[in-house]
Amino acid sequence: MIDIKTESRHEIIRKVIQRILTLNTKAREQGLLSLEDDIDKEGLKQRDVFDIGLLLAIDGIDRDIVKQILDNYCDNEKYEFMQLLNRIKKAGALSIQCGENTKLLTIVLDSLIPSEFRTPELEELVDKYMSVCSRNMKDYTVEPPFASIPDRQVQMAMRNFETSELAMIISYEPKIAPLIYRNMSQVAGEAVKDALEFLNGVTEDFKKKRYDMFIEDCNSTLILAQ
Repeated sequence: MIDIKTESRHEIIRKVIQRILTLNTKAREQGLLSLEDDIDKEGLKQRDVFDIGLLLAIDGIDRDIVKQILDNYCDNEKYEFMQLLNRIKKAGALSIQCGENTKLLTIVLDSLIPSEFRTPELEELVDKYMSVCSRNMKDYTVEPPFASIPDRQVQMAMRNFETSELAMIISYEPKIAPLIYRNMSQVAGEAVKDALEFLNGVTEDFKKKRYDMFIEDCNSTLILAQ
């Protein structure tokens, strides 16, 4: 638990963002449940927005309900600096819950930081995650027509498909593989790759049906988001 009484405000913000980005990376690689031991029990006692958000997310609570609860905690905070911290923590918890890619989360957090709190150490931290994510994204270059589908819509659509179904979709249209892999954890990606080896008895027609459903879901979530 960060001690706001003894540490500088600049350092507190840097540590909060460092923790959020570290845990987001872990969640994308190992799954959301892997963060259970990372919840700060002392933070829960002190009604820390980030720890409460993580707890609710891991328990599978609907995102809209989690957002409402965190909004309530944020609205009840009187002090300006704590309001800023809570906005950062809320954004971090909600992004981790929905599996946001680390590059986008870094940009979101960076956009919340006032200029007076931008230290060289914080800028170095942001640049580090931006550069690492940029290198990782190059491994998953998405070609047209799939390049126009936002990552967030893919993540929402993927919730409706089992690992074996995602493997069928990739088997039917290999060009969509980078779009799917870059929006899941490393562990989940390996599971899909393993599933690809056990599709011998699946017909192309059945794969096409799953592919069409996936594209339809991506487009549906895009319309809803708009």
